[in-house]
Amino acid sequence: MDIIFITPVLILFINLVIIIIFLLSLFFVLYYLANIPKQRSNKKFINILLIILFIEAASCISIGYLTLPDVAKALNERIYRYTIVFNYLDYKQNWIDTTPPEDRECLSDYINQKDGVSSFPSCESVIKEYKRQKEVFGQKSDPAILYLSCKLKSKKCKGITNYIFPSNPGTKTYFLPINIEGELISKDEIDLYFTQPESILRPKDGKYIIRPSQKFKLKFEKKDRKNSKLVANFIHPKREINIARVTLEQS
Repeated sequence: MDIIFITPVLILFINLVIIIIFLLSLFFVLYYLANIPKQRSNKKFINILLIILFIEAASCISIGYLTLPDVAKALNERIYRYTIVFNYLDYKQNWIDTTPPEDRECLSDYINQKDGVSSFPSCESVIKEYKRQKEVFGQKSDPAILYLSCKLKSKKCKGITNYIFPSNPGTKTYFLPINIEGELISKDEIDLYFTQPESILRPKDGKYIIRPSQKFKLKFEKKDRKNSKLVANFIHPKREINIARVTLEQS
């Protein structure tokens, strides 16, 4: 797992440099005041040193107040970067089997190219849904980057990724942002909830295809000790059938 940890360390380094400069200035002023006789001391020069010292002290306090809480928060978090890929199964028959009987009759007529498709009210919608599902049967999504920010103590995580719909050559590629939350059980096991927002895919026959918002759970585990990939089964939120094998890999 790739850990991005540069920013908090850099901020801490800058804070330490400012504090060191302040301490050196303080030491110089105190040394000057202790070793220069009063009759030879330059009050104007001493006032300038004290003003500089005051400005440095105010800068230390201000920068520390503004940045240290964020640094403390960052030090309690780790950001992991993965490549995520959806490998869709050929789940056509399982999908058909979970439809109501009248919808199965519609689909049977449509698939077998009968002259007259059954006239149930739901025929048109289920055939459209079948056509949409058919586009991904056995397909593979393009790789996308997934970022995951996890607390060190609680192991709770939040993240985001872009889902890239499988597309045929010559067709437009569609991206869908997905919010993620879950728990980092171990380096070999992660439980994540993906929230897919409502989206409009593309015009078809003069009408837009609307995907409703959905939330689904993916339990990633390392299946092969020789392979660094974490694997999860993608269960259809409504039909409860396994439709894809999802992989996470260090990137």
